Amino acid sequence: MKKALTLLFLVGLTISGFAQKNLDISLDQIASPTQLQSEIGVGTRIPVKLICKNNGTDDLAAGDTLYWNALIIDLATNQIILQIPQNATSGNAYLTAISRAVPVGDTISVGNNFSTTAYVEFSRAIRFGGSCGAINRANPIQDANTANNSTYVDITWWNVDRNGVSVDKVSFDNNIALYPNPANNELNVQLKYAQYADVVVELIDITGKVVLSENVSSSISNNGYTLDVSNVPNGIYIVKVVNGEQVNT
Repeated sequence: MKKALTLLFLVGLTISGFAQKNLDISLDQIASPTQLQSEIGVGTRIPVKLICKNNGTDDLAAGDTLYWNALIIDLATNQIILQIPQNATSGNAYLTAISRAVPVGDTISVGNNFSTTAYVEFSRAIRFGGSCGAINRANPIQDANTANNSTYVDITWWNVDRNGVSVDKVSFDNNIALYPNPANNELNVQLKYAQYADVVVELIDITGKVVLSENVSSSISNNGYTLDVSNVPNGIYIVKVVNGEQVNT
């Protein structure tokens, strides 16, 4: 779990001096999401609401800017599933100009509603980690204490049927499972997470030649696809799956 916790400190920008305000913004609470629900033909909706608190000695004024971002981590594999926004672990974040003053000790919420084409076949425990802080738009981050800018909650990402089937029922290698092995006529390709928009399955021989390539996005059912290999010559093959931005072999 230590590795996952480390990943939650998302924004690594340089702290600059601040002569006018003593700012210390913490992420006080992740109010949402409290769970995620996979939906057929949609993927998963992610309503993000982060409660940021002013712990400094000066008030935040209307028009001041807060940054925020988030990660989703699979607790079973300790893998990052999703970054909000993309490349959040490299410091990317959304900026929100606040519409009201935030006195010392008061809180304000930031966030937005997102959707991803990813969904899960097996309900699973995930860690949703968020980060927020103050930023001076004319200079780099202006926050006296960045150690309290991040926190997390452990929640469930439900499959479409909202049941508790464990991912351990299928033996996965990284993000994919293949069965039967060896295969004669059909090869079942199972994904932990599927991007509806773009999933390509390739069969590659030991010389590196692609002998079969199919875009299966419209044919995936419950994160799975059956590949017809009845006309493929006997031999040893590598299966390559391009799943959105992820590539697995």
